[in-house]
Amino acid sequence: GEAQFDVTPDKSRPFTVVSGEKSFTALGTIFNVQKNNSSDMELLVTEGRVLVTDTLNQVSSIADKLLLLPEDRLPGTLVTTGEKVTVSDGMNKPVQLVSPNTILRELSWQQGTLIFDAEPLADVLDEVSRYSQINFAILDKEIANFKVSGYFKTGDIDSLITSLEYNFDIKVDKPTNRQINLQLN
Repeated sequence: GEAQFDVTPDKSRPFTVVSGEKSFTALGTIFNVQKNNSSDMELLVTEGRVLVTDTLNQVSSIADKLLLLPEDRLPGTLVTTGEKVTVSDGMNKPVQLVSPNTILRELSWQQGTLIFDAEPLADVLDEVSRYSQINFAILDKEIANFKVSGYFKTGDIDSLITSLEYNFDIKVDKPTNRQINLQLN
């Protein structure tokens, strides 16, 4: 799942999102959390700051620390405007600065659009699957890394399939209403 939060700053009542082994505490901000599976997720901060900590830190304990400690001594990773952190297998990867275009692309789902810029087909299909009940199977593994660029409406599987058939000469087979198999023609 994925959600965006717009939070008014109030150190005495912090807003915390808990997902898996991580918690994300808003320090007056707008941020987006995308959960990819049980242990992998991404945090994108579009305004303000978010503190990323392990869920072992109780929310009440974090609230106390927000009131007592300067930001550079808070437990966890502080992510600020225009930055992104990826959590994989419970571990924070280094914080990345992201461009305004990347932010626009990553948040395009809010307008019902998915934007891809030279992304591997396997990743594109994973993202498209999040907005439909379609299961994609790549039968020829070499096409998994084909680079896909374009704008697609969420749930518009037919346009995506037409584009793949035309641009990559991919054969599409639909054995059921919820299954699409892809292979080289």
